[in-house]
Amino acid sequence: MTGPGHDATNVSLRHIRAFLAVAELSSFTMAGERLGLSQPALSLLIRQLELDLDLRLFDRTSRRTVLTSAGREFEQAVAKVLTDLEQAVISARDLALRKRGSLIVAAPPTLSAVLMAAVISEFQKAYEGVKVKLIDTTADIAELIRSGRVDLGVGTFSPQEQGIERSVLVRDALLVFCKSASELARKEAVRWKELEDRPLIALTPESGVRHLVDASQHKAGLAVRHAHEVSGMTTALAFVEAELGLAVLPTYALALRHGDSIVARPLIEPQVAREICAISARGRSLPPAGTQFLATLRKWARRSMPKLH
Repeated sequence: MTGPGHDATNVSLRHIRAFLAVAELSSFTMAGERLGLSQPALSLLIRQLELDLDLRLFDRTSRRTVLTSAGREFEQAVAKVLTDLEQAVISARDLALRKRGSLIVAAPPTLSAVLMAAVISEFQKAYEGVKVKLIDTTADIAELIRSGRVDLGVGTFSPQEQGIERSVLVRDALLVFCKSASELARKEAVRWKELEDRPLIALTPESGVRHLVDASQHKAGLAVRHAHEVSGMTTALAFVEAELGLAVLPTYALALRHGDSIVARPLIEPQVAREICAISARGRSLPPAGTQFLATLRKWARRSMPKLH
């Protein structure tokens, strides 16, 4: 209990460290030497502490300084508090130095295979104590970000998405994928109009790529025949390989090809470009490791995105 005019909230770490040093060494002189304080300065700290607590903590004689019973009880309590605080500070510094921590990232399956595996590999070699969890999903990544289930998202997102911050990593375009023996393969670029009445392998309606393809077809005034509908780009390319149709896919799908039997050509009139972005929740800070992960992601996006030859 505090005495009149005294407030225990005035007790600081300097008071606690001074008290513990005197309690351990049973000497104001030796405690002052350890703490780099003069004996009068140390005595003042202990006196302030006793006044604020309204307790006598030490019995002092000309020969020795010993804890009172109240002092022994106080020592047990504050020693644990100080140890816990020091451990918390060490833990926080480890987070800041990326020695430990966690990060949850979400990306579409194809982008996860083409880009994220290399990013996570490089990042975890540099920051072994940070656990990165990747969710490769076709779900609404922006909603996962807004709900707090994911720290960082990667993909294509509308600038009108509410509650998120976008950071552009790289730009890509829509390409038409066809067999190398196709007449389209002999062209440098293919007009959207040339896809009319040709069988098209379409991605399922929940795909962001499908939305973009449908909008581009509508803009070009096309009546396109969807010969097949599949959920993955790898499957779409397998269907092209089997001569079941053409596929309109983003640039990074080039990395999924095996061999030279499938080629890709830019689509024009209109030419459709899009931005691959990293997103996070507006107003919510990334975990400490997130900033460095984003830098690694940006580097790999520019380096590893496949080029059209």
